[in-house]
Amino acid sequence: MLAGPAAAGWTPRDLNQLVTDWLGVGRRIIPDTPARPIGLLGAMLAWHGTDNLADRPAAADMAREAAELAARRERCAAVPAEHAAELAAREQGRAALSGTGHAWAAREFARLANQSARRRTQLAAAQAAYDEQAVRSARGLRDAHPL
Repeated sequence: MLAGPAAAGWTPRDLNQLVTDWLGVGRRIIPDTPARPIGLLGAMLAWHGTDNLADRPAAADMAREAAELAARRERCAAVPAEHAAELAAREQGRAALSGTGHAWAAREFARLANQSARRRTQLAAAQAAYDEQAVRSARGLRDAHPL
């Protein structure tokens, strides 16, 4: 009975998948101790079709797993090249930190920060003078502050 599936290249996994497929169609059950186990297996093979033995039940799962394994191997093979590229990019970034462009940007940032601080100081001094003058005018004082 199993000579046909064996000649078609079936594996134990195909037989297990055949049982799963057979149980999944309709409301079939398999008793714990079937009266004629070989007859049950024959019924499952007949359900699958004796002329359809080239269509192995587990072939799709096995092909999917083989594709996943091949993709994983490709990813693993690409890791050293990706790592080398990352190290090169990191080194290039470190070199840029000590380059002339980075030094110029740091100097320009410091100049702009100082300029902004001076402008804020001048605005604060002008506002303080204006407030002082407004207070003195409100109090009726005309002369300058003694300090």
